[in-house]
Amino acid sequence: MPPGNLHAYLSGGGIEIMANSDNVMRGGLTRKYVNVEGLLAIVDFTPGFRGLITPIQESRGVWRYPTPAPEFELWRIEADGEAVPVPASTSGRILLVADGDLTASSPTAKLDLVRGGAALLAAGEEAVVTGRGTAFVGGPGIF
Repeated sequence: MPPGNLHAYLSGGGIEIMANSDNVMRGGLTRKYVNVEGLLAIVDFTPGFRGLITPIQESRGVWRYPTPAPEFELWRIEADGEAVPVPASTSGRILLVADGDLTASSPTAKLDLVRGGAALLAAGEEAVVTGRGTAFVGGPGIF
């Protein structure tokens, strides 16, 4: 989403990853402070749907979401029982399990994860995901 778009998740689940920003503002639906004047100064009220990002399958079980932000990359892993290599081993990554029971394994560690579980994967270390489920991987896009 471009800057200035007000958005919310009212039901269901969502995976959100964002580029660097110093102007994240709350619009409500929270107990945290909402700066109404600041929000009204930056929000873009233009109606419209910017469209979905269509993922590109990079390998068996791995889809990448091409984004206009060079600061990050986002992948989806669909594990079906066979080991799926986690992309971008040259950088640190965060793996977030959205559904199922998965195990993240590297040469130095093994971690069982369920829905909502996350793991930090070290830069320079190959990792695989096994089990059945869906995970998202976020990592830097600029190396």
